[in-house]
Amino acid sequence: MRPTWDKAATTLVQSAAGAWIVRMKREGVREVADAVHRGDCRIFWFIDVAPGSSLAKIRQAFTDADPDMGANLLGNHAGQVHRFITGMQVGDLVLAPDGAELYIGRVSSDARYVEGEWTRDVAWTNPTEPVGRDSVSPALYSRLRTMLTVTDIADLADELTRLAKIADDPDEAAEEIAPITGAPTLRRIDTDTARELNLDRNWLQEIVDLLGRKRQLILFGPPGTGKTYLAERLAEHLTNDPAHYRVVQFHPSYSYEDFVEGFRPAARADGDMVYELRPGPLKRLADEARADPSNPYLLIVDEINRGNLARIFGELYYLLEYRERSIVLQYGGGGDDEFSLPENLYLVGTMNTADRSIALVDAAIRRRFGFVEFSPLESPVGELLRTWLRRKGRDDRPARLLDELNRRLDDRDLAIGPSYLMSPDSGDEAGLERIWRYEIMPLLDEQFHGRPGATERFSLPALLAAIDSDADVVTAGRNENAAPDDDQGRI
Repeated sequence: MRPTWDKAATTLVQSAAGAWIVRMKREGVREVADAVHRGDCRIFWFIDVAPGSSLAKIRQAFTDADPDMGANLLGNHAGQVHRFITGMQVGDLVLAPDGAELYIGRVSSDARYVEGEWTRDVAWTNPTEPVGRDSVSPALYSRLRTMLTVTDIADLADELTRLAKIADDPDEAAEEIAPITGAPTLRRIDTDTARELNLDRNWLQEIVDLLGRKRQLILFGPPGTGKTYLAERLAEHLTNDPAHYRVVQFHPSYSYEDFVEGFRPAARADGDMVYELRPGPLKRLADEARADPSNPYLLIVDEINRGNLARIFGELYYLLEYRERSIVLQYGGGGDDEFSLPENLYLVGTMNTADRSIALVDAAIRRRFGFVEFSPLESPVGELLRTWLRRKGRDDRPARLLDELNRRLDDRDLAIGPSYLMSPDSGDEAGLERIWRYEIMPLLDEQFHGRPGATERFSLPALLAAIDSDADVVTAGRNENAAPDDDQGRI
């Protein structure tokens, strides 16, 4: 349905100071039609406090009325009432959803309380011609999915003004609103990008396609296979601005408060210490993505399996599976708003399999993430070092050395990745010795700890002797099959 408006109503042409979604339901019954007819909007709570009361006073009123109310429910209820009677101001815009139909008006009175109902007068602009949900932008559509009674959408006030604008041509006004689209299409992998990464373009494109479908991936494999490097290069390729992606690293002490949101100490001007609810990198990037729905945003979680995933993700387990829904977070900012993960936010985790911890990943994570293996025993990662050496114009000896090492290890999870040898140092004996002594052998000593002598067969001299011996055999075989030169066969 095209949005059209009553030309007699002119109160919404002015710029909006604030904007709110108000859902008018009482025991499951929609009250919107009656409210629009009366010229008001209302919420239903039996809490009689003075209009303009602080959040603390409203919370106390709820506690007095029901001392057994849980903290989360208390914060949610108090936050709803506080937004309606204190946060909302005369002149603010109100959007009232009624199923798929939206009514828009401007607040014209202070809040008043009468017998369990908080009411504000509203000048409704389109009482007979509601706007369809399919006419709004993706950002507003996402906010309409939340189920809070009162939601602050001040950042979308300009869109409400456009939706409610009295125009000579309603069709032209409607065209100003961006149509609803799904998540943005991720940029395809081109030949130049694949060549820069020294990897097969089809394999890279398969990863991008999987990310577009699942919206969250885990790249797993042994150390040195380029998981984090590739995740960052993909983020640069897929996003339109470096500010559109972030990198965080999990570790054993990382928590929900670090990742999503939590209380942090802050010093006030008078020197007193207070605790403030602050968003973590996930919540900050999600808010940025929600405000910019036409562009992809990407969060890289390095070493994702080193953290306690159930503790860190919390309610995100639900949101990762149901992107179209929203919930109140456990801290909730006093019940300030519900939270959802926008369609254009993507998560890429990296996981090191050398510590066997991939086996400990629970079914909840396995179901919500796509898993892409980076194995140095298989193409394309297994060919990465040779490709890199060839393009550098260098001999393939380091690649043969790595192949022999992984053949002797004979363990998919303990295999050593090619990045250790993708270095200028690998071009000479002294450089190889440094790489082996200070990077590869310490890793192997850790893996074979408590088994004296177990790593001797992985020493650089032992491996070099093996690959040089193989090379001699191959050379000898070629010479035996070669045609005789001019001096051979003469008497």
